[in-house]
Amino acid sequence: MENYLPVTWKRALIFWWAVTWRTLLLIAPLLAIAIPIIAIVEGVPLHLGMHINVVTPFGKILLFLILIIILLLHLWVYKIILAKKFREFKIVLVSSDQLEILPCTWKRVLRIWWAGFWRFILYNILFYIVIMLIFLLIWVITKVQINIQGFLGEVLNMVTTSLIGVWIIKTILGKKYSKFMIKLVPNI
Repeated sequence: MENYLPVTWKRALIFWWAVTWRTLLLIAPLLAIAIPIIAIVEGVPLHLGMHINVVTPFGKILLFLILIIILLLHLWVYKIILAKKFREFKIVLVSSDQLEILPCTWKRVLRIWWAGFWRFILYNILFYIVIMLIFLLIWVITKVQINIQGFLGEVLNMVTTSLIGVWIIKTILGKKYSKFMIKLVPNI
């Protein structure tokens, strides 16, 4: 077969960024429309930095539909990125025996996306449990309460979820699935 490239942190970051900016670009207008609609349905005045407590049945259904649309858009972005030729490499799906290149079907994309999605949710939850335990330990020992809400919390959240996201992409790009593998090949 061909010469495969190793899955490096740089290549994982390139893949992660390609998925992330496209997903954000697609969901930003959706949220810009949906948030005011949910606020109107919930009877809440709209202002920056607001958090809406969704309590009405219609608001909950609308929120659920928005989340489903966001997940479908993210899955669609994965399909696009798996077929993309990057500057230095392209991604191919090969059979487990590495004898043939396989098409990038929706079923395979869903397997790859799911492998990253559940890990992202689980690892973020575990990370925040560890952080909470560390802050609790600091509070018990020093009686100093650490508040990471607001800007500091948002920055910490962005940095940690980004690092976890790149790590997961590196993991799923190197993972062997039941009937196929993801390989990086030089983009010639």
